[in-house]
Amino acid sequence: MRHTLLCRLVFFLLCILRCSYAEADGATASLTAEKTIIPAGGSVDLTCSVDRSTDWKFDWFRQESESSTAQLIRSNEPGGVLRVLEGGVYSCRGGRGDPVFYTETSNNLIVYKT
Repeated sequence: MRHTLLCRLVFFLLCILRCSYAEADGATASLTAEKTIIPAGGSVDLTCSVDRSTDWKFDWFRQESESSTAQLIRSNEPGGVLRVLEGGVYSCRGGRGDPVFYTETSNNLIVYKT
């Protein structure tokens, strides 16, 4: 009986620590670009960043239009910069830790191609 009670107590404490870590982190992803129009034969660099901490890796998403479903185009990428050659609606999210804690998905950023 002691063993069962001890196991439940440890499980409870681990759950509390995990939940409080995720809530306390409160990190959000932000997507920016210096320009949002891709010139002929050119590219645009998108930057995904997360405030308040380091060691994030990033997932990148693209939609054909604002009404289409987002598709994962890159996963677990370090650095936070994505060079794009085609227009679309882009977003990102940060992830870190084991098990992975993800931020909310960033704002959408529309990139146009000329």
